[in-house]
Amino acid sequence: MIEEGDEEMKKSETKMKYIDNGMIKAMRMVACCLLFFALAGNVFAQSDNLYVIKKTYYNGTGGEHYLAHVKVGDNYVLQDATTFSPDCLWYSGREINLSGTNHNYYFIDDANQYRFLSAPLTAGGELLLSDSKPEVYLLNNTDQNYYFYDWDYDNWPEGAGVARGHQYNGVTAETCVAEWKYEQCWEVYWVECDGSNWGLSSAYSYDITPNAGRFRFVQDHYYPMEITSNQGGLDDLVGFEMEFPDNTVHSLSASITPFYYIPAFKKYEFDEVTTPGNSPTTTHHTYYYPDDGSSNENPPTSAQAVSSGDPAQWSYEWTISGEGAEYLSFSDEGTTYVHTSSLASPTLYYRTENNTGHKTATLTLTVTYDGDSRQTTSATVTVKTRCQNPQFSADVTYEGVTVSWTATDDSYTVSWKKSDATEWSSQEVNNDNSYTITGLEYSTTYDYKVKASCTSDDPQSLQFTTLHQP
Repeated sequence: MIEEGDEEMKKSETKMKYIDNGMIKAMRMVACCLLFFALAGNVFAQSDNLYVIKKTYYNGTGGEHYLAHVKVGDNYVLQDATTFSPDCLWYSGREINLSGTNHNYYFIDDANQYRFLSAPLTAGGELLLSDSKPEVYLLNNTDQNYYFYDWDYDNWPEGAGVARGHQYNGVTAETCVAEWKYEQCWEVYWVECDGSNWGLSSAYSYDITPNAGRFRFVQDHYYPMEITSNQGGLDDLVGFEMEFPDNTVHSLSASITPFYYIPAFKKYEFDEVTTPGNSPTTTHHTYYYPDDGSSNENPPTSAQAVSSGDPAQWSYEWTISGEGAEYLSFSDEGTTYVHTSSLASPTLYYRTENNTGHKTATLTLTVTYDGDSRQTTSATVTVKTRCQNPQFSADVTYEGVTVSWTATDDSYTVSWKKSDATEWSSQEVNNDNSYTITGLEYSTTYDYKVKASCTSDDPQSLQFTTLHQP
């Protein structure tokens, strides 16, 4: 027989399980929503990628033909390029067209404006550059411009540049070259190069044409100018010590000897199938473009000499940093940063006395060349406390008592005794800021002190108590 209390407990457990299940479901829904928004944010925040649109090689023949955008006068035109250059690069992705897998192809002109690739809906139509995004939508009967779709009939890497046109419903095999799913047929034209001119194919076809262009994903990487460290450059700064008061000009000077550098450049690379079929051959293309506008199939490795001197386009920055910086400045007003157009050394002041122990600051000189690359050199400045006994403390453990102090000198005497004793035990310590006392008795109070060797003042002692015997 079930007792009344047991029955109530079972009801309570059932209710609790119900609440738990409801909470779990709610948490799952929240997690799913968060995951969805996280993924969506990932997609929409993703930057568009770079591509080239290049006529396909067939069995290694056909030459190189890129669809390039070139500025002629005050406007941009489409041209056939027989060699790769940055003018052949197009952006594509979801930044501009967020629907479906259809991507517009565009570039950003020197006025920071978008220029889109489009074409009229007609066989053999002329490729155009549009100042606004073409009004194109996936599976829309009112498409008026061609755009590029991530699809490749032969399954080659990166697909092909293909223009997609009208959708036809209710088609049959007799009225459509290749029937699409759901009884839809697409009028498909290929972006072609006939050897010197780019345009759309004269008739729509689902089979890739010999002159068709394919888009290839391009990876790019920027390499800043690199100054070689073993062939000149900045002289090293020499570290020094400062004692208060000290308002003299210190040896902060640094000179620039002739140095060598590798110019800044961009690297572009992409893969291209040069022999189609069941066993395609892939060719990897790599191009290097230094900032001076030249091009090379090899990275710029030969160092170029830069003469010494003080060019007007170079800038010099002096900074003071670190825990000791609060006591130093480049002026009476407390400035810890100086930016100049010459290499002249600033005056370094010890403007506020440091009475808490020696501290270090870092003096750094940064030279910026042509606004592009930097080279730095630095020195350590010891901000000294004038001769005085240090601040000290004790850390009590079973292994011993470690006495530590702030640096005010190079040599110290550590002394200790039982509080009721009269005789002190002592140990001289050089070039260190701590000492561990051992051999002490358990549960005993001791006096201790630390004296700097540079002063005759006797420091006031402190106390510690050792631990109980374990």
